[in-house]
Amino acid sequence: MARAVRETGAETVRWDLSDLYTSPTDPAIETTLANALERAKAFEAKYKGRVATLDPTDFAAMMRELEEDEDAAAKPEVYAYLLHSQNTQDPAAGRLLARVREAGAERGSHGVFFTLELAQTSDEQAARLYADAEAARYRHTVEEARKFRPHQLSEPEERVLTDYSPVGNSAWTRLFEELCAGIRVDLDGRQVVLEEALTQLREPDREVRRRASAAVTVALGNDIRTRGYIFNVILQEKAIDDRLRKFPLWISSRNLANETSDEAVQALVEAVTGRYDICVRYYRVKKKLLGVGDLHEWDRYAPLQEVSRNVSWDEAKDLVLGSYHRFSNKAGALVEDFFNKGWIDAPVVPGKAGGAYCMPVTPRHHPYVMLNFTGKLRDVTVLAHELGHGLGHALPDRPPPNQHFFDFTPPPPRARPRRCLGRH
Repeated sequence: MARAVRETGAETVRWDLSDLYTSPTDPAIETTLANALERAKAFEAKYKGRVATLDPTDFAAMMRELEEDEDAAAKPEVYAYLLHSQNTQDPAAGRLLARVREAGAERGSHGVFFTLELAQTSDEQAARLYADAEAARYRHTVEEARKFRPHQLSEPEERVLTDYSPVGNSAWTRLFEELCAGIRVDLDGRQVVLEEALTQLREPDREVRRRASAAVTVALGNDIRTRGYIFNVILQEKAIDDRLRKFPLWISSRNLANETSDEAVQALVEAVTGRYDICVRYYRVKKKLLGVGDLHEWDRYAPLQEVSRNVSWDEAKDLVLGSYHRFSNKAGALVEDFFNKGWIDAPVVPGKAGGAYCMPVTPRHHPYVMLNFTGKLRDVTVLAHELGHGLGHALPDRPPPNQHFFDFTPPPPRARPRRCLGRH
């Protein structure tokens, strides 16, 4: 049994999810799923075959209806994902996550037609829509769908892929996360969770870092064949999907979703790889400043001075809130809600997912922040970072009048993904 990380004051900082559901067996979950399915069927019956030809007034009405449907259907999967993040080893959370994803696929199969038809919007029809103030609010949604038109499959093929999605990439990713959350590191005679061991790689004492690095390497070696297999399956699935959809490069689908081009990303790659010498120079200087002979892996994150210290949760809270209030009293007040209303889950506990993230729900519901707070200075910056995402999603006037549900979350080039995996 892993011993808990030293106390930081964050041990009781857990999410209050009661404004979503009361438990994994809350009957309201199944009610929400059933209602969402019926609304999806009704939407399909009403609009299938008409999406790309609706006049601007009817198009705007359809999009508002779809916004309402999506908003009403969002909470079960968010709730299940949050529960699973808190304890990936909890069977009840795992069952619920599988259930809501199965229900989501069933509902999604009735919405396949919409994406396909929206992508078929002609230039002439798009011009008609954009000339109308109400319909033009959804211009970005239309253009995003049209970009993917060359890469769409037939409706029967897309429906089959949607039906199989619960046992595809998301299932393998879930298994990978559960395996990683179960990793235990033998650190100085203690069995600790991976998050606690990784913090030792930033300690000023080189011997502490060396032992931690060796222990983490051993721990990661256990069951590496299974995790490697998962990675390869996910990779092969993507390769098949890219081939079927005729994407020219392995990164093209990601670039398209990120609203950028292959050429722009390639230019960035070349700019970085063309100056690897900067990284080499940096580590040469760091080696000199550390005063070591050979620079090893465990020196990568070594502080250059004795700057590492322990930070309590209350100290971290004060530092972050003070910074936000100095920036803006409005921002500070909104960020305070995360601390006061149970929108943060902070402690390091066995079974909890690693890393940190901010999870938006809908424009009408506040987001949630997850951390693994180990009481180090770096955890304070992670807290501030994730609350920055949360602030954007919690602003009372978001989305502004010219935006809507479908523009609620910006693409990664403008804001980091909703889940920032790993240590920042």
